[in-house]
Amino acid sequence: MRHFFRALLCHRLKRSSGRRIALLAIGAVMADIGRKCSDLDGRTVLSARQGISILLVVACVAASGARAQEPDAARRAYLDAVATYFRSPPGEVAILADWAIASDEVPAVLFVAGHAGVSPEAIVALRRSGLGWSRLVERYHIGPSALHVPVRDGAPTGALSAAYQSFRATPVGEWSTIRLTDEDVVGLVNVRMIAQTLRLSVEDVIRHAGSARSYVELFAQLSR
Repeated sequence: MRHFFRALLCHRLKRSSGRRIALLAIGAVMADIGRKCSDLDGRTVLSARQGISILLVVACVAASGARAQEPDAARRAYLDAVATYFRSPPGEVAILADWAIASDEVPAVLFVAGHAGVSPEAIVALRRSGLGWSRLVERYHIGPSALHVPVRDGAPTGALSAAYQSFRATPVGEWSTIRLTDEDVVGLVNVRMIAQTLRLSVEDVIRHAGSARSYVELFAQLSR
Protein backbone atom coordinates (compact mmCIF):
# COMPACT_ATOMS: atom_id res chain seq x y z
CA MET A 1 0.00 0.00 0.00
CA ARG A 2 2.84 2.41 0.82
CA HIS A 3 4.39 2.12 -2.64
CA PHE A 4 1.06 2.58 -4.42
CA PHE A 5 0.17 5.54 -2.24
CA ARG A 6 3.55 7.24 -2.72
CA ALA A 7 3.45 6.78 -6.52
CA LEU A 8 -0.14 8.00 -6.78
CA LEU A 9 0.50 11.09 -4.69
CA CYS A 10 3.75 12.11 -6.42
CA HIS A 11 2.28 11.66 -9.91
CA ARG A 12 -1.01 13.40 -9.23
CA LEU A 13 0.38 16.35 -7.33
CA LYS A 14 2.38 17.31 -10.41
CA ARG A 15 -0.67 17.33 -12.66
CA SER A 16 -3.68 18.53 -10.62
CA SER A 17 -4.65 20.98 -7.94
CA GLY A 18 -3.62 20.17 -4.39
CA ARG A 19 -7.11 20.08 -2.90
CA ARG A 20 -8.62 17.64 -5.39
CA ILE A 21 -5.66 15.33 -5.20
CA ALA A 22 -5.65 15.45 -1.43
CA LEU A 23 -9.14 14.00 -1.54
CA LEU A 24 -8.11 11.32 -4.02
CA ALA A 25 -5.03 10.34 -2.06
CA ILE A 26 -6.74 10.36 1.32
CA GLY A 27 -9.62 8.43 -0.23
CA ALA A 28 -7.20 5.75 -1.41
CA VAL A 29 -5.69 5.46 2.05
CA MET A 30 -9.06 5.35 3.78
CA ALA A 31 -10.32 2.69 1.39
CA ASP A 32 -7.30 0.59 2.23
CA ILE A 33 -7.84 1.20 5.92
CA GLY A 34 -11.46 0.16 5.58
CA ARG A 35 -10.33 -3.18 4.16
CA LYS A 36 -7.42 -3.85 6.47
CA CYS A 37 -8.07 -2.30 9.86
CA SER A 38 -9.81 -4.10 12.67
CA ASP A 39 -12.94 -2.79 14.31
CA LEU A 40 -12.94 -2.95 18.08
CA ASP A 41 -16.06 -1.98 20.02
CA GLY A 42 -17.37 -0.15 16.99
CA ARG A 43 -14.21 1.95 16.65
CA THR A 44 -11.82 1.82 13.68
CA VAL A 45 -8.28 1.16 14.81
CA LEU A 46 -5.48 2.69 12.70
CA SER A 47 -1.95 1.39 12.68
CA ALA A 48 0.78 3.94 13.33
CA ARG A 49 2.00 3.60 9.75
CA GLN A 50 -1.45 4.24 8.30
CA GLY A 51 -1.98 7.22 10.56
CA ILE A 52 1.33 8.68 9.50
CA SER A 53 0.38 8.19 5.83
CA ILE A 54 -2.71 10.36 6.31
CA LEU A 55 -0.75 13.01 8.15
CA LEU A 56 1.83 13.07 5.36
CA VAL A 57 -0.88 13.73 2.80
CA VAL A 58 -2.31 16.58 4.80
CA ALA A 59 1.12 18.07 5.48
CA CYS A 60 2.15 17.77 1.85
CA VAL A 61 -1.00 19.48 0.61
CA ALA A 62 -0.77 22.18 3.26
CA ALA A 63 2.80 22.95 2.23
CA SER A 64 2.23 22.85 -1.52
CA GLY A 65 -1.44 23.59 -2.09
CA ALA A 66 -1.11 27.36 -2.01
CA ARG A 67 1.86 27.24 -4.39
CA ALA A 68 0.72 24.42 -6.68
CA GLN A 69 -0.95 26.57 -9.31
CA GLU A 70 2.02 28.88 -9.98
CA PRO A 71 4.64 26.16 -10.64
CA ASP A 72 2.11 24.22 -12.69
CA ALA A 73 1.34 27.31 -14.76
CA ALA A 74 5.05 27.94 -15.26
CA ARG A 75 5.55 24.35 -16.35
CA ARG A 76 2.69 24.55 -18.85
CA ALA A 77 4.00 27.82 -20.30
CA TYR A 78 7.48 26.34 -20.62
CA LEU A 79 6.24 23.16 -22.31
CA ASP A 80 4.04 25.20 -24.67
CA ALA A 81 7.12 27.21 -25.65
CA VAL A 82 9.08 24.00 -26.18
CA ALA A 83 6.29 22.62 -28.38
CA THR A 84 6.22 25.81 -30.48
CA TYR A 85 10.00 25.97 -30.83
CA PHE A 86 10.33 22.36 -31.95
CA ARG A 87 7.06 22.43 -33.93
CA SER A 88 5.60 19.57 -31.94
CA PRO A 89 1.98 19.10 -30.80
CA PRO A 90 1.64 20.53 -27.26
CA GLY A 91 -0.23 17.43 -26.10
CA GLU A 92 2.61 15.15 -27.15
CA VAL A 93 5.18 17.37 -25.44
CA ALA A 94 3.15 17.31 -22.22
CA ILE A 95 3.03 13.52 -22.37
CA LEU A 96 6.82 13.37 -22.75
CA ALA A 97 7.17 15.48 -19.60
CA ASP A 98 4.97 13.03 -17.68
CA TRP A 99 7.15 10.03 -18.50
CA ALA A 100 9.34 10.24 -15.40
CA ILE A 101 11.70 12.71 -17.06
CA ALA A 102 12.45 16.24 -15.88
CA SER A 103 10.51 18.91 -17.76
CA ASP A 104 13.66 20.80 -18.69
CA GLU A 105 15.05 17.66 -20.33
CA VAL A 106 12.17 17.62 -22.85
CA PRO A 107 13.94 20.08 -25.19
CA ALA A 108 16.95 17.75 -25.20
CA VAL A 109 14.64 14.85 -26.08
CA LEU A 110 13.21 16.71 -29.06
CA PHE A 111 16.60 18.07 -30.13
CA VAL A 112 18.23 14.63 -30.19
CA ALA A 113 15.19 12.99 -31.78
CA GLY A 114 15.11 15.59 -34.54
CA HIS A 115 18.80 15.29 -35.34
CA ALA A 116 18.82 11.50 -35.11
CA GLY A 117 15.64 10.97 -37.11
CA VAL A 118 14.03 8.82 -34.42
CA SER A 119 10.90 9.23 -32.34
CA PRO A 120 10.99 11.23 -29.10
CA GLU A 121 9.55 8.18 -27.36
CA ALA A 122 12.65 6.17 -28.32
CA ILE A 123 14.90 8.83 -26.80
CA VAL A 124 12.87 8.92 -23.59
CA ALA A 125 13.05 5.11 -23.34
CA LEU A 126 16.84 5.21 -23.69
CA ARG A 127 17.12 8.04 -21.18
CA ARG A 128 15.00 6.16 -18.66
CA SER A 129 17.10 3.04 -19.18
CA GLY A 130 20.03 4.95 -17.72
CA LEU A 131 21.80 6.48 -20.73
CA GLY A 132 22.96 10.02 -20.05
CA TRP A 133 22.71 12.87 -22.54
CA SER A 134 26.42 12.78 -23.26
CA ARG A 135 26.12 9.14 -24.28
CA LEU A 136 22.96 9.76 -26.25
CA VAL A 137 24.42 12.48 -28.45
CA GLU A 138 27.45 10.27 -29.09
CA ARG A 139 25.20 7.32 -29.89
CA TYR A 140 23.45 9.31 -32.62
CA HIS A 141 26.61 11.07 -33.84
CA ILE A 142 25.42 14.53 -32.83
CA GLY A 143 28.61 16.52 -32.48
CA PRO A 144 29.33 19.43 -30.13
CA SER A 145 29.16 21.82 -33.10
CA ALA A 146 25.42 21.09 -33.39
CA LEU A 147 24.97 21.98 -29.71
CA HIS A 148 27.21 25.05 -29.64
CA VAL A 149 25.44 28.35 -29.01
CA PRO A 150 27.59 31.40 -29.89
CA VAL A 151 28.32 33.96 -27.17
CA ARG A 152 30.38 37.15 -27.17
CA ASP A 153 34.08 36.77 -26.45
CA GLY A 154 34.73 37.19 -22.75
CA ALA A 155 31.04 36.94 -21.76
CA PRO A 156 30.40 35.03 -18.50
CA THR A 157 29.01 31.59 -19.18
CA GLY A 158 28.01 30.47 -15.69
CA ALA A 159 27.28 26.77 -15.29
CA LEU A 160 28.32 26.24 -18.91
CA SER A 161 31.81 27.64 -18.33
CA ALA A 162 33.59 24.31 -18.74
CA ALA A 163 31.83 23.66 -22.05
CA TYR A 164 32.67 27.11 -23.42
CA GLN A 165 36.25 26.84 -22.24
CA SER A 166 36.53 23.65 -24.30
CA PHE A 167 34.96 25.35 -27.33
CA ARG A 168 37.32 28.32 -27.05
CA ALA A 169 40.42 26.22 -26.49
CA THR A 170 39.75 23.78 -29.32
CA PRO A 171 40.01 24.60 -33.04
CA VAL A 172 36.60 24.43 -34.70
CA GLY A 173 37.77 21.60 -36.92
CA GLU A 174 38.48 19.54 -33.81
CA TRP A 175 35.27 20.21 -31.91
CA SER A 176 34.23 16.60 -32.46
CA THR A 177 36.83 15.68 -29.80
CA ILE A 178 35.08 17.75 -27.11
CA ARG A 179 33.24 15.71 -24.49
CA LEU A 180 30.20 17.50 -23.11
CA THR A 181 28.54 16.51 -19.83
CA ASP A 182 24.85 15.66 -19.48
CA GLU A 183 24.29 19.08 -17.90
CA ASP A 184 26.07 20.77 -20.82
CA VAL A 185 23.78 19.10 -23.36
CA VAL A 186 20.59 20.01 -21.48
CA GLY A 187 21.87 23.52 -20.75
CA LEU A 188 22.95 24.38 -24.30
CA VAL A 189 19.68 23.18 -25.81
CA ASN A 190 17.65 25.13 -23.25
CA VAL A 191 19.69 28.32 -23.57
CA ARG A 192 19.20 28.34 -27.33
CA MET A 193 15.48 27.60 -27.07
CA ILE A 194 14.81 30.21 -24.39
CA ALA A 195 16.89 32.92 -26.07
CA GLN A 196 15.22 32.46 -29.45
CA THR A 197 11.72 32.05 -28.02
CA LEU A 198 11.88 35.16 -25.81
CA ARG A 199 14.10 37.09 -28.27
CA LEU A 200 16.80 37.64 -25.69
CA SER A 201 20.53 37.49 -26.06
CA VAL A 202 22.20 34.22 -25.17
CA GLU A 203 24.37 36.15 -22.71
CA ASP A 204 21.30 37.44 -20.84
CA VAL A 205 19.80 33.96 -20.60
CA ILE A 206 23.03 32.46 -19.27
CA ARG A 207 23.48 35.34 -16.82
CA HIS A 208 20.04 34.80 -15.27
CA ALA A 209 20.35 31.02 -15.25
CA GLY A 210 22.43 31.13 -12.08
CA SER A 211 19.47 32.45 -10.05
CA ALA A 212 17.01 29.76 -11.19
CA ARG A 213 16.66 26.22 -9.89
CA SER A 214 15.64 24.87 -13.29
CA TYR A 215 15.18 26.01 -16.87
CA VAL A 216 11.43 25.92 -16.27
CA GLU A 217 11.88 28.49 -13.52
CA LEU A 218 14.33 30.46 -15.66
CA PHE A 219 11.82 30.65 -18.50
CA ALA A 220 9.15 31.89 -16.09
CA GLN A 221 11.48 34.56 -14.68
CA LEU A 222 12.52 35.87 -18.08
CA SER A 223 8.93 35.82 -19.39
CA ARG A 224 7.77 38.39 -16.86
